[in-house]
Amino acid sequence: MEKIRFKFLLMFAALCLSISSCNVALRDTWDAVFINQVCNHLILDSDPSSDSFNLTLIVTAYSLDDFINGVDESIYRIAPDNKMVEQMYKYISDKKGEPSDGAVIDVVDYRNVECKSITITADTELFGLAPGTDLSNYFEFSMDEYSDYLFLFDKDKRLICEIYDGMDLSVYMSYSPMIFPYAELRFTEEPDELSDLSKISFTVIIELANGRIFNEQLDIEL
Repeated sequence: MEKIRFKFLLMFAALCLSISSCNVALRDTWDAVFINQVCNHLILDSDPSSDSFNLTLIVTAYSLDDFINGVDESIYRIAPDNKMVEQMYKYISDKKGEPSDGAVIDVVDYRNVECKSITITADTELFGLAPGTDLSNYFEFSMDEYSDYLFLFDKDKRLICEIYDGMDLSVYMSYSPMIFPYAELRFTEEPDELSDLSKISFTVIIELANGRIFNEQLDIEL
């Protein structure tokens, strides 16, 4: 089966579902849509065509099967978090200046549930550490000029900053953050062991403050 790039498919589906379910905050004077979802699923992905190793984490309301097979939209009908939306709106307004004519719409995905912990382990030795050792301190965010807005909020819903390329995952976690809607991660430095591997399996465990715990595994051919 051909690998599907989940992020863009899921975010497009989220936009469609959220608009139809009144889950968006539209501004009269700004071309932006803010999408909030319940956190039901963690989906893992990796792009084998990339020049370097990458790991994508998506925290979403629905699974890929839900999207393909059809879903009950009522489970996604959560109101925008006005405190967070106002701060994101001001940030974008200050960054972009005057509102445009609406020809381009910024779609800003966010979540309003605190992340208590993120653990990333591998089934083989990396960085000289035994299989099963938490490697989360060896990951950082990968962002580029085409990346969507991705904001760091603390547990009190204060906007800290826009997540930037190279931000360590440990720095993100130090703020007791709201969980990200998605994260494209890479190693802070490539482990020596990686070049000798043909495949590797990662397990990601995310614990949220509402008691939900995600535990997903991804097998990657290198």
